Amino acid sequence: MNNQEFWQPESIYYFKYGNNAGASLPRLMFEKHQSLYGIFQTIICKSFSLSPYVQRQMELSDYLKYSRGMSNKKPLQQHLEYYLAAGEELAPKQKIKSLCPHCGHEQVRYITLVNQYSYGLKVDDDLMFCQNKDCAGKVNQVVHSKYKFGRPLAKRLLNFSTFDLSPGFGFQDSLKRLFKRVYDWPEIISDQFAFDFFKQTSPAS
Repeated sequence: MNNQEFWQPESIYYFKYGNNAGASLPRLMFEKHQSLYGIFQTIICKSFSLSPYVQRQMELSDYLKYSRGMSNKKPLQQHLEYYLAAGEELAPKQKIKSLCPHCGHEQVRYITLVNQYSYGLKVDDDLMFCQNKDCAGKVNQVVHSKYKFGRPLAKRLLNFSTFDLSPGFGFQDSLKRLFKRVYDWPEIISDQFAFDFFKQTSPAS
């Protein structure tokens, strides 16, 4: 395993130029995850001259693998790699505050989103569940009873890439409220809180 996977930032990274000038990278994870992912994609694609066809086949995990195999990374790439990876590892590593609404004793790790077509994606506390297969089955029952005209999407870990899904009306706000409850976020995310929050997910911590 590449030792660079365990690199941790010693201080908060602040953008010096562009539209994000003056903003901290960890706090932008809570506000502009898709934008940060786009910057990271651009860096990796330029470094490896990846064709548009190859790019369409790739997910965040693939870009992280490319990045982890590189040496002599610039600070921006190194910080993006760290935070984007940490944002995917929240459910297995972060201590979360919400118990599964179906069994009542395991911590939630997944959510099923419901596509209500013209109304967009639906976020619902009852659609969260733990690793228990019985609880996953109960979520399917909730979908069919509460959302008769909706289509359940594949289960997703409660991580930051969920914010990159195409939103319907109110989707982003509803999802952020759910994450605040699950991970006990404060109403205002400070630079220091964001920095400390992601550091708790690191495999080196």
